[in-house]
Amino acid sequence: MIVADAGDEFRLITQPAHAELSGQLADHWGNERFDRPEPRSSVVVATYHHDNGWREYDMVPRLDPSGEPVNFVEAPHDEWVAFYDTGIENVVSVDRYAGLLVSMHGTGVRRRRYGAQPGMPDRSEAYAAFVEEQEALQRRLADELLDDGDGDAAVAERDVAALEALHATGSYEGTVPGSDLVVDYLLLQLFDRLSLYFCTTEALTETTIGPVPVAADREPVDLSVVPSADREVLVDPYPFDESPCSFVVSGRRIPGGTYSDGAALVDAYFASPRWTLEFTVRSP
Repeated sequence: MIVADAGDEFRLITQPAHAELSGQLADHWGNERFDRPEPRSSVVVATYHHDNGWREYDMVPRLDPSGEPVNFVEAPHDEWVAFYDTGIENVVSVDRYAGLLVSMHGTGVRRRRYGAQPGMPDRSEAYAAFVEEQEALQRRLADELLDDGDGDAAVAERDVAALEALHATGSYEGTVPGSDLVVDYLLLQLFDRLSLYFCTTEALTETTIGPVPVAADREPVDLSVVPSADREVLVDPYPFDESPCSFVVSGRRIPGGTYSDGAALVDAYFASPRWTLEFTVRSP
């Protein structure tokens, strides 16, 4: 559950709802400057379902020791590992390439997104067993997909080598240009981060998000995101297929303050009406 504190109320958005917003961004990605994801369907599946494992955990909000709703970054270690394992397995069963990307996303959020967000805390030691198991799965999936003709997206030798370098160094640098797999991973991180930008705060602020892939044979760039009106931002360089482009996310608002117990929080959550936020992005 993504919790934004608005003072007199909390704004709560589930992780699946945030992933839905991420998927909308993927749906509209690409224009004459920015290549569309490739293979598009697998990247879009991965984006819509990169938080698949959170569904049961986010069925109800949880209470922290202070009496406030638990924010998603505070999910307990063992529960987080269990539902990420489940979510990755679910996506792999549908599309192995999408599952490979979702597994990379899971390990990446414990390894500073493999250098794509160096300001994140490095949690690789605390989650060492999860990272080891999932990176082994990634190698197996990449090997299976190498020159595979069974319908799932194939990977190339350069992607297998890039994945090994990513695991060994913890950084995407040196793998782009060259690897379509790493480009797709970075795109998934961009969709996730831009969605979180809209979901995690009441007041949008000016920011820069990167690295953002332009094409498989070119270096990534940074996106400048500047609020221009209520729930509207200017993005430069502009990566979507039309301008303006609008996206929506749903959630609930509950009274602020502290709650006596978990039951009181759940009651307040389901007593509140659902609402929808619409965000608009424009070219400068």
